[in-house]
Amino acid sequence: MSLAWFCVPSKALAALGAWCASCWLAVFLGLLGLGVAGPARAQIAVNGTSDAATASGALPAFASNTTAFVAPASTLTLLRPTGTVAGSLLLAQVSVRGSASVSAPAGWTLVSGSDSGALGALRQLAFWKAATATEPSSYTWNLGASVAAAGGVMRLSGIDVSNPIVAAGSRTGSTTTMTAPAQLQSSGNALLVAFYSSTNSGDSHGAVTGMAGRYAASAISLPAVPAESGLRISARTQLNAREGSTGDRLSSLGAAREHAALLIVLRPSSPGTLTLPVPSSTAAGDLLLASVSVRPRTATVVAPIGWTTWRTTTQTAGETLILATFYRVAGSAEPASYAWNFSAAHGGAVGGMLALRGVSTTSPVLTGTGNTTPNGFSHSVSSISPTVADSLLVSAHAFPSASSWTAPSGMTERVDRASLPPLAALGVSLSMNTESRPSTGATGARIALASSLSPADSGSGAAHLLALRPGPPILNHIRIEHPSGSGLTCAPSTLTVRACANASCSTAYTAGVSVSLSSSLAGTLWPDGGTVSIPVGASTASVRVQLTTPVTALLGVSSSLPAALNAPQCNFGSPSCSFSAALSGLRLSVSNHLSEAPQTLRVAAVRASDSALVCVPAFASVTRSVNFACSYANPSTGTLPVRLGGFGINSTGSGSRACGSRNFSLAFDASGEASVTLLYADVGRVNLNASYTGSSSTGDVGLSMLGSTSFVAAPASLLFSGLPSTELTAGAPFAFS
Repeated sequence: MSLAWFCVPSKALAALGAWCASCWLAVFLGLLGLGVAGPARAQIAVNGTSDAATASGALPAFASNTTAFVAPASTLTLLRPTGTVAGSLLLAQVSVRGSASVSAPAGWTLVSGSDSGALGALRQLAFWKAATATEPSSYTWNLGASVAAAGGVMRLSGIDVSNPIVAAGSRTGSTTTMTAPAQLQSSGNALLVAFYSSTNSGDSHGAVTGMAGRYAASAISLPAVPAESGLRISARTQLNAREGSTGDRLSSLGAAREHAALLIVLRPSSPGTLTLPVPSSTAAGDLLLASVSVRPRTATVVAPIGWTTWRTTTQTAGETLILATFYRVAGSAEPASYAWNFSAAHGGAVGGMLALRGVSTTSPVLTGTGNTTPNGFSHSVSSISPTVADSLLVSAHAFPSASSWTAPSGMTERVDRASLPPLAALGVSLSMNTESRPSTGATGARIALASSLSPADSGSGAAHLLALRPGPPILNHIRIEHPSGSGLTCAPSTLTVRACANASCSTAYTAGVSVSLSSSLAGTLWPDGGTVSIPVGASTASVRVQLTTPVTALLGVSSSLPAALNAPQCNFGSPSCSFSAALSGLRLSVSNHLSEAPQTLRVAAVRASDSALVCVPAFASVTRSVNFACSYANPSTGTLPVRLGGFGINSTGSGSRACGSRNFSLAFDASGEASVTLLYADVGRVNLNASYTGSSSTGDVGLSMLGSTSFVAAPASLLFSGLPSTELTAGAPFAFS
């Protein structure tokens, strides 16, 4: 078993082996608690997680359209597209042969830059209108002459109808290629609309790379006249995630002829929000840490009130994105969720939230970094160097595709979420991971791997890595201990109340705690009071409990100050913490002692008095066979038995076999007490249980008595070897065994 070492002068070490027995026992008892003394800081734990995603935020889209043509006429009437509602954007294309003037209906606005001008053979214009709740069934354009004309109206959603036009430009020509000229797109996720017109009703307008065809219509000047005197129009749309130049949009013709091509950039409407649930297990004082990623980078992330922005990393290459990380200290009445807003429309947003217990609430972030990641599927964040032990590393990795993730080596994945069902080249995905970091120094890079169906789905991303500072120690739970979970109705039983800093109770909580105990049985006696205080520097305290009737009660903790993270635990009972009392039993007592030092184990056979709440001898001046069993408490395993009267407590009575059980004959005196010599050649905490069952030969059929106790055996001495033979400088390290 491991011991804590003390820094002492080298000459003094030799004397320690012969240190007084009482000193060794005191030190060992202090070291042996079920857990070692807790650190001066908390062990950070993940108390809950949540995540959320949205496929898009008010992305602009084509909805429906109508078309019409006349040959010839002085008006052109276009029907209202199906599904038009208040807030829809209506966008109309009107083309005429010749140079006739075109007058729009009331409420329609000419798109600036859309008029191709009077070419002599062709004129093309575009108009827009924000639909109201009382739209007419059709719209009529007045033409300055009776001419062939064609047009279409598109209904579009997700457009900012208060200011829809970002840019527009027209180009005319007489070649086989119609060019809708490049425009400057100032934000991501704009809707591009291209209108094409040519002077032949039989023309076929070729496909446009990246754009979806929406309609095509033809008009002729007079019946039974050549197609060359007619008109052909078409319209196409594209959602463009990237800001900057849109590039030209080209459509081919079967032959060279006069034509006009128009490209319009439409502004998206309100970008919406991403709502992240607060993990249900969140408690006051937890640190809430959230990472949010959105594409494209123009959709900047706006945090809810009360959240601190730790870092924002912007990827400007490829299909751009933003990764932002935020934190706040949870209060006593957290809402069910928080909403992150975006400054512009987006093509996907995703987020994750961690509730973390044991983080410093005054200065939670110890250190951290963030960087963009190059095009690919491996997304790495640079190394950091925490300067405080027991920090918690948290990494976040974002990638502009709907992907699943493989966590960085050594880290536990907490969030793996995409804005669309994986695997898809669209959307955005997020990975969040944690790792407990007991030491200081460089962490090394953390690399998360995004999955994909095709190499073409690779993308440039962003990543964060931060180390969280541990806060003061956290009381994980209270542990109630008893050797057997059973006592007597006529006398109190002693419980050990232990404060634990982690789930296994291998680390003791030593910052001080007041514990109020409870019992499911009304009338349970607490001779010392039901509240016990464990002082600072200690992790245990004793308290007595007494059930005055032969029943079973469920013991527990009604409250503690500070409050424990988890429910109390017990080392006895089935179900756990069930404590029972009997009218008669065996009372065992033995002192803590040094290893292999002879001790006297006293055994008293008692029962409840018939007239008072006291114990009296159950039998006297008799010899009885009592079964003893021993077990290892701390450490939990061992190889040597407890020996009574020279015989090991195991099936063979061997002194070199592990603990078991064995019957021993005890002579009880007139007071109902017996004694036997006890030896234990090892060290640690050991449980000792005894039982007696009456029989016909002893005249006490039906009598059953139980008893238990525990003791600590400390090392008798320690032997040091290999000590330096020369004087050492105080405080200088040296080796020995």
